[in-house]
Order: sequence, then structure tokens, then C-alpha cells
Amino acid sequence: LLAAAGAWRRPFAVARGRDAFAPRVQHATATVGGRVYCFGGLGDDGRPTNALDVLELSADRTVARWVPFATTGDIPPAAENVRMTAVELLDGRQYLVVSCTWRQVVPPTDPSSFYVLDMSSRCWTRYAGPLTDCAHLAALDIDGRPHVVTINDSLEVFWVIDAERLVSGDSAMVWPLAWARAEVCDGVPFSPCEGEAAVVVGDTIVVCGGRTHFLNEAIGLTLFKNSADEYFVSYDTWSCPNGRSYVRRSHHAAVALADGSILVVGGLEGGRSATDAYVIRHREDPVPFDALGEPGHRVAAAAARV
Repeated sequence: LLAAAGAWRRPFAVARGRDAFAPRVQHATATVGGRVYCFGGLGDDGRPTNALDVLELSADRTVARWVPFATTGDIPPAAENVRMTAVELLDGRQYLVVSCTWRQVVPPTDPSSFYVLDMSSRCWTRYAGPLTDCAHLAALDIDGRPHVVTINDSLEVFWVIDAERLVSGDSAMVWPLAWARAEVCDGVPFSPCEGEAAVVVGDTIVVCGGRTHFLNEAIGLTLFKNSADEYFVSYDTWSCPNGRSYVRRSHHAAVALADGSILVVGGLEGGRSATDAYVIRHREDPVPFDALGEPGHRVAAAAARV
């Protein structure tokens, strides 16, 4: 999507890298260093993969190609519904962090693990993590320092760690001490959802959409704040101040844009695949995003901003 022009465009791919780049769903994407990385998911053969690929774009965004990103070390196992986020430390070092809980790995394993990829050495390191499912994984600045936040599938349990401690290995021996559980200090927790999306906007994690009891949920907010070395969570409504125009869908893609708004694309709505897109802004009702060249049906897809 060329945001400035408001038009979807499929770049002309001069090379496909892997021959051919395997179509997949339930994968994870993250952007670091201006490049989009794709990890894991289910291939069109129905089997999980642990492939890591990078999307190379030309400066004018007219030429693109997926190529394998070769790595060494503790390479994550093949997994579906995997979670991944990108972290940049204050000194400029960049990492990819992948969460593979026992339910996401085939065959299942225990305990939960986090895999950290040093982008300079291309080497993975495996660390122990909180013994809980990871429905969402995000990098969030708290008091000016990057942190990694993991949220369970009921959207009620939040574990937080300083990114410097995570990549340095502090979590390997004493994860109960290195990881802090955030306490809910305000608001009513969300209902457990399926197929919701979560994106970081500033110091806020916004959870939008999802399905519970065959209904599509609204858009909610999870705000982290740090005080006296303790982490707190407050729930609040991020959008729809008038209680209308909800984007009621699940299994969609959502990405935070540079102006602080959120672009929601595709998914399932009313039992059918949705092809339209919406823009969600803080304290405003969602509005349709009228772009030229609709991206087509997209379910269990992913989106990233470059």
C-alpha cells in the first residue's frame, strides 16, 4: 500500500528467492532496519515451517523479492500461530524475538521458549520464558527504554521484561525474577477473544477486533505505565467514543501507521471474507479506507509498515 497515494500496488517481482516462496498462513511478520521479515506459519501443504524470509524492496517500491534469511544457533522449531516482534536497543543493536509456546510447536514441547536473533551475527539464542500461552508479543517503550511484553490468550496476564535483560541472557537462569507480571490497576479486562489483532501505538498496545461467543468484539486499549519498578495495566476504550461504527471482524491484519492511526485490512466479518479496509484513530470512530486497487480476500494474513 502506498499510503501517500492511497493505492494498493503489487510490485513487479524480478526474483522469488526460494523457488517458489511458499504461500502460508498463521505466520508472523516484523520490521527491523527498514526490512520486513516473515517467520513460521502453515504452508500450502498444511505443515508448519520455521523458514525465515526477508522482503527486499527497491527504493521506489516497484521491485520486490522474498529471499531466505540464513541463520545459525538455536533456530526456532517449525510452528504455527507463532509470535514475533522486533527490538532495537538504545545503542542501536537490533533483534528479532520469537515466541514458541508448547501449543504452537509441532510436536508440542514444554516449557515456553523465546528465541532471540541478533541481526548483526544472524545467530539465534533460546531463553526460557513465562509458563503461559503467548497470544501477543510486542516491543514497547516504557520510561524511555525498550521492553518486551507478552500477553496470554485470555488478555488478562501480562509479562514484561526490559529488552536489554532479555537479549543479554538475564532471563535464562532466573526468569521469574527477570520477567515481571503487570498488575491491572484500572478498567475491566477484555473478554477472551479469537482472531483479534494487537498493534503498538506509542506507549499503548491496542487490541482490535476478535471473536468471542460467535460475536465480533470492539476495539480496546491496554496502556502500560511504569512506577517504582512495577508494571501496571489499565483497560480503556481506544476508539469509538460514540459506541458505533465498530470494525466487527476477526482474523484480520492490522498495522500502526506513522501518524498514530491503525489500518485494518481483510479478515472475517459476518462469516464471510472481508476485502475492505478501515482506519482507526484514537478517540474517533473508524472510517473506511478508500484505496484504489483492493488487496482482495485476506484471512489470517499479516501486515507490516516500512
